[in-house]
Amino acid sequence: FTLIKKYGYPCEIHRVYTEDKYVLEMHRIPYGKENSIKGTRPVVFLQHGLLSSSAEFVLMRPDKGLAYLLAEAGYDVWMGNARGNTYSRKHVSLKTTSSSFWKFSWHEIGYYDLPAMIDYVIKETGVKKMQYIAFSQGTTAFWVMTSMRPEYNEKFTAMHAMAPIAYVGNIRSPVIRAVAPFTNSLEKILKLIGANEILPNGNLNKLAGEKLCIEEAITQSLCTNLLFLFCGFDVEQLNK
Repeated sequence: FTLIKKYGYPCEIHRVYTEDKYVLEMHRIPYGKENSIKGTRPVVFLQHGLLSSSAEFVLMRPDKGLAYLLAEAGYDVWMGNARGNTYSRKHVSLKTTSSSFWKFSWHEIGYYDLPAMIDYVIKETGVKKMQYIAFSQGTTAFWVMTSMRPEYNEKFTAMHAMAPIAYVGNIRSPVIRAVAPFTNSLEKILKLIGANEILPNGNLNKLAGEKLCIEEAITQSLCTNLLFLFCGFDVEQLNK
């Protein structure tokens, strides 16, 4: 929200309740900075990938960030946040310290989260259909929604899949391929030690980012190469 405002774009925060009582936060850029014509615009819905949030669409500069580009192209841009991420950490009765809060996967995100957010956008804007753009896990969740709840197919004019995932057998990340055979054991170990989150946003991660990964740090290359190990090498799309 702060970053969007910093670049001079309008931004709204919306909260949505799912059928199973999770509270999700959505971010909206209703119009652009240069193309600031208000009124009815075609709606586009952006959904983030694994271990991410709506921030992935606005972290890059306005000349590269997808949310900014779409707003300038005349779209009403809505960005979803799946349960458990930085912006969607609330539940009507469960706390994030409870393991019950974390008993979900991309299946629940597709079955509960996406329909709740899509219905909210339709109610708020009055549109009957929208375009859907997603990255990684956001594509998986879409296919869960449209296969398990087929009535949602008619709510979209198009679906754009970036790094789509339906099956994981062809993932090329050396780290993920090395860890994959041991996921069941890792899950049991994490449960035993009470670790509910993977790579949570905390003071340690924040400190590492501020000290080791900033532009002036000689260790920045370690940060970027660690990211490339997980996500693939693409220096042109790395915001320096």
